[in-house]
Amino acid sequence: MSLQINLSSDIVEPSNLFAPPTHAVLSARSRCVYVANPLTAHSLLGIDCEVPSVSFNGHVDCLRLSSDERNIAIGSNDLIKLIDLTRGREIRNLSGHSLAVRAIAPRWSSVYSWVSGSLDSSWIIWDSRSHPANILQGRTTGPVRCVELSPDDVILGVGTDSTLQLFDIRQRCSLKQFSSSTHGAVFHPSQRMVATYGADRVIRYWCLDEFVSIAMSDVFPSEIRCARFMTCEGIDPLLVASTDELMKTLTSEPCETLAVNGIGESKKVLNMHVTADGVGLLCTSPNAGVSYNVYSMEVCGQYG
Repeated sequence: MSLQINLSSDIVEPSNLFAPPTHAVLSARSRCVYVANPLTAHSLLGIDCEVPSVSFNGHVDCLRLSSDERNIAIGSNDLIKLIDLTRGREIRNLSGHSLAVRAIAPRWSSVYSWVSGSLDSSWIIWDSRSHPANILQGRTTGPVRCVELSPDDVILGVGTDSTLQLFDIRQRCSLKQFSSSTHGAVFHPSQRMVATYGADRVIRYWCLDEFVSIAMSDVFPSEIRCARFMTCEGIDPLLVASTDELMKTLTSEPCETLAVNGIGESKKVLNMHVTADGVGLLCTSPNAGVSYNVYSMEVCGQYG
């Protein structure tokens, strides 16, 4: 099994005016990429006149699209700003954190609801229709590095430098805490497990039925930037995880490496976008350019 590159395009031309971007997210709905800092929008097809307008000039600490991709949430210092991408205007500011917001995730069942995590060691669930918008919050063991919700919006995963904490937000209770550095988390499509990665450069799988560790990968050669489950016809979903230098395709039970693909030199991976056709990587370079490379899944029985 390997991922073969079949599309490569420059989204943002190299420039000496700005430092390399630190954040990027792809919208399949509008066929564009949102890049920061500063926050700008760019067409995947090179037709910038069709790109939604974004009315925000401040610093971006993190950003995430809503489940329907019509809104974008921006973490800027201790505030979260919600922007309507259809109208190109700010909807609301969400305040409640005391330090920078470094993680945001949408509620999958409601376009009005979000969860955020901050360096102030707290997470908050928001509903932009409510006043106040803060409807549930909790404390963590340290600065929050990631927040992610299960596909059914019941389990919240919160990652810190030393722990993974799982909460049942429907019952408003803590489910389990694991001593494991967690900078990113991704839920299996069936919701039976969650995969995490952190400072130890290892992918770990956690069972959501018995709340135990069930598998782990070998150590990656450098920091893991992002990971996503990819649904493949006829087999269990595979996990694709990327560093700045390479991308690995992994099984879960047991955790085995099916493929390793080089990404190229002098690139930094900003985000990953998974479709039924393959995996897309948004990367930046030292000259502040941004590229989008799509790798198609191909069964070949050997490492790529």
